Amino acid sequence: MCCEHDQIVAVMRVQSTKIKSEARELIESFPITDENYPLAIESLTERYGRKERYYEEFPKKLQDSFYIDNCLTSVQNNAELEIFLESATNVMKEGMLDRRGCESSALSASSESTRSKVLGLIWDKNLNALEIDTEYLEFDEREKITKREILSLVSPVFDPIGFFCTC
Repeated sequence: MCCEHDQIVAVMRVQSTKIKSEARELIESFPITDENYPLAIESLTERYGRKERYYEEFPKKLQDSFYIDNCLTSVQNNAELEIFLESATNVMKEGMLDRRGCESSALSASSESTRSKVLGLIWDKNLNALEIDTEYLEFDEREKITKREILSLVSPVFDPIGFFCTC
């Protein structure tokens, strides 16, 4: 998967957090899993996405950009990146989600590492392309190759199918 050269790709990693409300009632944290993230994102965008402080396309863009605990999206320029990051951070804070980090193809020139892992794939920020990690694609030549072995080797490659058909 590759984006146009004039687009900036950003990846945020999020994690649920424990906080106390003003009533001093402890709100339990929950792990983000593939079963509950669509509902959590839908609830957040429905509750907070209609406010004027977020630009119009934001709720849909945020909802369509989440894959388990990663938010992967592309924007046209640095200004749009800043708006997206600020808005996403605010929405996630209100929903008790913590942004643990952000990586961007625009910021890759200043950072040391130009390659990152995203959803089991390798993201080359300079090329703005996703690559398959081929280190684990090795067969033991002494053993018989079974369907199970083939499926276990192929499944990590096709696991992030959420890129093309999100929930």
